[in-house]
Amino acid sequence: MEMNTQQEEMVTSTKKPSLLGIITEPTTQFQRIAEGPVFWSAFLIILLLSSVVMGITSYVAVPHMGVVILAVVGVLIGIPAGLLLTALFQWLFLLLLGGEAGYKKVFALNVYLSVIVLLGSIVQGVGMLLTGDVDAKDLENLTSVTSLAAIIPTDTHMMKAVLSSIEVFSIWHLILTAMGLTVVGKVSSAKGWTIAIVLFVIGVAFAAGAGALGDMVKDFAPPQ
Repeated sequence: MEMNTQQEEMVTSTKKPSLLGIITEPTTQFQRIAEGPVFWSAFLIILLLSSVVMGITSYVAVPHMGVVILAVVGVLIGIPAGLLLTALFQWLFLLLLGGEAGYKKVFALNVYLSVIVLLGSIVQGVGMLLTGDVDAKDLENLTSVTSLAAIIPTDTHMMKAVLSSIEVFSIWHLILTAMGLTVVGKVSSAKGWTIAIVLFVIGVAFAAGAGALGDMVKDFAPPQ
């Protein structure tokens, strides 16, 4: 009985991870995730705030409720799918490298790390609102104000996709991902960084590929 009581007290006294804590005390949050991967409230908060931000920025770009609804639905589908897939690949890499974390812990880690992505979206949205320089007919050429694409001009979709992938919040997210995988996955720092960098490079490569397809379409398009 005493042992059971002590175990219950330990579970009760374990503090839950915090979204704001990911910004101020990331290592502490990673340790809490490793001890108890509680993520539902954080997940719902991220979904809600991301939907609001996307809805507002979409309305600024195209003031039409149909477009706003599609954008919000895209967020509600895209974020869960993205988190599930990202966590799956990270978990598989951890298994290959001798990590001990279960899939639930890796998924919880990504839920809390997504607050960095949310901050990036807010900054981008604020930039759009302040400048008011958004053309509904030219949405594909929108550039993140915190990326290399904002300071290095390029005429190709492929290079713009690569430069847009390298920005303040994505680098911040990369660093925290490496740290989080190290703590939650119980692997060495080198292995944590390896997983984070490999997946980041794969993401940039996919963005470059999509940009290259855009260049091909543009080249084949008839002149106007």
